[in-house]
Amino acid sequence: ARFLPMKRPRESREDSGPPPCDRKPHPIFLSHRNKKSKKLGKIGADSTLGEKVGVLEASGFDSAKSSIAEMMRLVKARNQALKGRKSEAQTQASGPICDGDMIYGGPKLAEGLASRLLEAGLKAEIKYLSKNRRSWVLHCPRWCPLSKKEFQALWELHPSTFNEITMFGKRVQIPRWQQAYGQSYSFSGATAIANPNIPKVIKIVMDKANKLVGCFPFRMALVNWYSPEHYLGPHHDDTKQLVPNSPIISISWGQTRSFRIKRNTKRHCERASNTTIDLRGGDLLVMSWGMNITHKHEVLKMAKGKQLTAGGRINLTLRSFKTTLEKKES
Repeated sequence: ARFLPMKRPRESREDSGPPPCDRKPHPIFLSHRNKKSKKLGKIGADSTLGEKVGVLEASGFDSAKSSIAEMMRLVKARNQALKGRKSEAQTQASGPICDGDMIYGGPKLAEGLASRLLEAGLKAEIKYLSKNRRSWVLHCPRWCPLSKKEFQALWELHPSTFNEITMFGKRVQIPRWQQAYGQSYSFSGATAIANPNIPKVIKIVMDKANKLVGCFPFRMALVNWYSPEHYLGPHHDDTKQLVPNSPIISISWGQTRSFRIKRNTKRHCERASNTTIDLRGGDLLVMSWGMNITHKHEVLKMAKGKQLTAGGRINLTLRSFKTTLEKKES
């Protein structure tokens, strides 16, 4: 009698879980998900470069060697750029520098900023919003409070008209007053034209933020003035013009408002969590680069009953730009 060999049970190919919210694997290393490469096995994390090239060529990828070479070139260029920024930060005449891995914008940056604030006698709370801790927000109460006189002087600078943005193909007014200082800012099909004359209070806060962070230069300020009925809808910030890995700095004055951070509904962000922070006068909020990928943020509307007795709120947001919009247009 002939005995046929028993077929081995097919191995499970279930994914081990969603990738980190702020880091997606390069497509050419996902060939085990490609139909053409099912019989060729997986490309493991410990595979050599030659093994990866061989599997890619056998699975039908054109110019596999050049694809990997291009990817390696881009990685090398990115590392060189980060090294250059770190070197530049270390040669600054004043202010702290980025220590170690702070320049990559991950948990080391959050921990470094919290340490510097603690040295200044301030306690900051870090909330990690993803399992890999690259998505985080830092909150430091009363980092830079204003006097009533300073607040009133800044409040009187708000524009008399509302800016417009493009939303779902239509031009709509934003529900708050807004003005850019130092550098123009383009977002949602609109440009916030900068006023080159930066108010003294804003300049002091910008200098203070640059000394705190050190390795990401903040040359532009966006100021939003909120009446009790004003709000900020859920959104991501446009990062195309920003320095990679740079955080977003936010300082609030006046009326306490609720700032909600809500995770994306995409599958690869299912490990992220939500949080709401009440921002009071002088509070500092630092949002990581990763948080802007995994979450949307908003300033919630106030209940109509509370609006009757509420006061105004001013928010200052600082971003680190690659280049000025004026230079780009010229």
